[in-house]
Amino acid sequence: MLDGCLIEAIDLSAMEGPSFKPRCLTWQGHEFLDAVRDKDIWTKTLDVAKQGGTNSLSALFDIAAA
Repeated sequence: MLDGCLIEAIDLSAMEGPSFKPRCLTWQGHEFLDAVRDKDIWTKTLDVAKQGGTNSLSALFDIAAA
C-alpha cells in the first residue's frame, strides 16, 4: 500500500528490520477504497484481475473505476 501511494507511513526499518507504521490514507487511498467499497464491484475487480494475471494496486484501481 505504501509503494502504491495509498498510505503514508513511518519507516521503522532501522529499529526492527523492514517494517512500517501506517500513518494515514492518502487521497489516492481514499479514492481506491471508495472505488472498491461495494462488495460486488470488489468481487468483479478481483475476477477481472485474475483473468488478466495482474495484482498491482494501480491495475486494481483502474479495473474498479471502470
